[in-house]
Amino acid sequence: MKGIANMRRIDARLAVAAGVIAAGLASTAAAGTGGTEFDGLYNLVEGWMQGTMGALAGIVGVGVGLWAGVTRGSMMGALSGVGTGTAMYYSPDIIGGIVTATLPTDAALLAVTPETTAAFAALAGA
Repeated sequence: MKGIANMRRIDARLAVAAGVIAAGLASTAAAGTGGTEFDGLYNLVEGWMQGTMGALAGIVGVGVGLWAGVTRGSMMGALSGVGTGTAMYYSPDIIGGIVTATLPTDAALLAVTPETTAAFAALAGA
């Protein structure tokens, strides 16, 4: 029994330490904010996907889906063309948003106060 109580205290201390470290590291999170070596290629491919090439891929997808639907007796294949066109147009924006995501560095979020320490300790079951 005494060993279990010691383990719980150690777990609570580790949880508090992990919370403090995570709060400190949050100020350094800035993904994709540097390096411009591939900007030209990225802009080229993004232009293709969101321009005429993306529209053409969507139209071809609808055509192939309709053809497959006629041969199989189901028109559900045409929806794959709509999905293809939608994916081609919005994928660069979604991927760009993920890669360049940053976290706020608000001082209130990073503050280590007795209240936050007590909250981490309560979560850890101390």
